[in-house]
Amino acid sequence: MSKVIQYHPAILEADAIGYSITSLHAVLRAAGIVSELYCADDNARPFTDLKPVSALLNQPIQDQPPDTIIIHYSFYDDVALRLAQLPGRKIMVYHNITPGHFFHRPSMEQMAWLGDACNGARAQLAAMHHMFDISIGDSDFNAAELRQLGFHNVSTIPVFVNTQFFSSDLLDIATYNAIRGHAATNIAFIGRFVPNKAIEDVITVLAQYKRMFGADINLHLIGKIWDQPYFSSLLAHGAQHGVLDLIRTHIALEPVKLKTILTAADAFVSMSQHEGFMVPVIEAFAAGCPVIARAAGAVGDTMGDGGFLLPDADTQTAAALVRMLSLDSELRARVIAGQRRRAFHFRTENTARLWLNTLHGGDGRRKPDGRARP
Repeated sequence: MSKVIQYHPAILEADAIGYSITSLHAVLRAAGIVSELYCADDNARPFTDLKPVSALLNQPIQDQPPDTIIIHYSFYDDVALRLAQLPGRKIMVYHNITPGHFFHRPSMEQMAWLGDACNGARAQLAAMHHMFDISIGDSDFNAAELRQLGFHNVSTIPVFVNTQFFSSDLLDIATYNAIRGHAATNIAFIGRFVPNKAIEDVITVLAQYKRMFGADINLHLIGKIWDQPYFSSLLAHGAQHGVLDLIRTHIALEPVKLKTILTAADAFVSMSQHEGFMVPVIEAFAAGCPVIARAAGAVGDTMGDGGFLLPDADTQTAAALVRMLSLDSELRARVIAGQRRRAFHFRTENTARLWLNTLHGGDGRRKPDGRARP
């Protein structure tokens, strides 16, 4: 194998996709494989491994092209379409695209453009189904979508997750003490502030807890603001339910503070309606934070037998589970132990083995049922 090229428009280690790409880059180099990373020209950075994709697209076709071009697909991208037509073996890695209907809702007209863009991305993905030799979904849910779109040679390889960091003892003690000292019970959610995450339902869990058990609880929302009016609507939802003063928002947290919040929280609560993998679930598993999540998209695939999986947005049951976890230390310990066993499946060594087997044409990457081996 002479060379492996990976491409995604933006490759940031703080981002779940970016971390997975750079982790695979390190694995390939450690295995003695030449590995190169390409991203959009505006995102390339001098003196790093990130190269501008124009340099790849504009170079003359060589007699010996790269053995493999890995295209990570997560949004509409004409560059990905051009790369898929270059010589060499092509691998699609599908990280999921949120269906557009989540952004076409009453009172959310300002986000309709994003829904249109998501639908366009899904149409573009379907049009590329015949261009790839190997297709990878980072969850069984995503792999099933690829099969439905006509992609061939489809298997599942999860994203790389930094379980070693999240299971470590590293904490921001000042942040931990502030969280535990401010409220007896704390719940957390990590994710972009976008409609498919249904963060308003997490806020309703907070309101249900206050109604049933008292107000000594805080909700920590950790994420990125994509649309200010939508974010404001979440705060308005909190005010309407009388819990705005119990909500703590954290924007662009450094990893150690994010991990500290998970460690300090009594539960990670997700009511998301659509997920392609949901990395924060595994981060919470590794950090020892019990997870209560709605079974939507790939969330069940990711959680396996760890945590509490709810069939729908049952906010009252979620609130009751938070209460049980905060009071019953034996239950909490059992849940955490089960989650850590599940997080162990996502350690770097396992994911690296799956990738190396795939790149070398091995047959050990799948179980008989078509799922990735743990």
